Amino acid sequence: MELDLKNIEWREFFLKDVFTEIQRGKRLKKSDHQKGNIPYISSTSYNNGVDGFVGNTEKVRVFSNCLTIANSGSVGSAFFQPFEFVASDHVTALQNEKFTKYIYQFIAVACYGLSEKYSFNREISDKRIKREKILLPATPTGKPDYTFMETFMRQKEQKQLAKYHEYIKKRLEKLKNYQDIESLHEKKWSAFEIANLFNVKIGKNVDGNKVNKKNGETAYITRKESNNGLDGFINFDPQFLNEAYPVITIGNETAQPFVQTFPFFTGTKVNILKHKQEVSAEALRFISRCLEMHKSKYSYSFTIHSTRLKRQKILLPINTNQEPDYIYMENYMKRLEYEKLHQYLEYWTLDIG
Repeated sequence: MELDLKNIEWREFFLKDVFTEIQRGKRLKKSDHQKGNIPYISSTSYNNGVDGFVGNTEKVRVFSNCLTIANSGSVGSAFFQPFEFVASDHVTALQNEKFTKYIYQFIAVACYGLSEKYSFNREISDKRIKREKILLPATPTGKPDYTFMETFMRQKEQKQLAKYHEYIKKRLEKLKNYQDIESLHEKKWSAFEIANLFNVKIGKNVDGNKVNKKNGETAYITRKESNNGLDGFINFDPQFLNEAYPVITIGNETAQPFVQTFPFFTGTKVNILKHKQEVSAEALRFISRCLEMHKSKYSYSFTIHSTRLKRQKILLPINTNQEPDYIYMENYMKRLEYEKLHQYLEYWTLDIG
């Protein structure tokens, strides 16, 4: 029987009574970050809180298998971390060794309610977090009903996995007829200037500080470096809507390109690249990766504004006419996606037994 959140008793519980260990992360300045592959968890509300990867092992606080909650920035954003990570001083790690991932995930959602009480000017301090309460399902004896939480989240996971499984099968059906092509090393390449391939324009003036990014219906794309540039969903004046797609968007300061395959709003800090020919989204993803290879030379002090972007040259595979080989790019990306989705499908099958 599928569990329902409406037909259970809820009670408030102190975080200090739910978790056996509560500890804030430690400050690690950007300039002190060492190269490595340890996830660095900070106050971002995206990507499970991962704000990069570091190699630091000294003068840091390392946690694993726990919940993290943002003290500042995206205050109240909570995630279950199943892996070992370095925590910044902008998050607090909350742990209970008896909890499974499903219990952690349920409580993470409950913690999001804390965001309504805090802001950039009022952070969750160490003292405040221990006094905080969250609403949780309760047993008849008045204790947190961890059995309910576990079962509920397991049911949700199975429903989502079933949807994902169906999506993969449909997507594989669309990709299966990709053409066999030579490897990247066997292909001939040539340099092309962006202005010769794309029409470049900047986004229209949508002020992200003045729009509601939670209750809208249309994607709001910014210069973010993650989540395809998505910074929420908004409702705004239709005259500012970008309806020509697929296109590549790239933020001035971050120089991070993404392919957009749907209508979206954006602001003046984002460049929009519309190809002068009819080019598939898969080919644009290939080009986007080639653009990303130049990302390191741009920064907040040397931005990739539209003038510089138009002059930027990128290497692309070419056909016998010495032109960009869009058919090759499309099939390369289709094959890559096809193989990766097959791996996901095999993992999904093994995971559920």
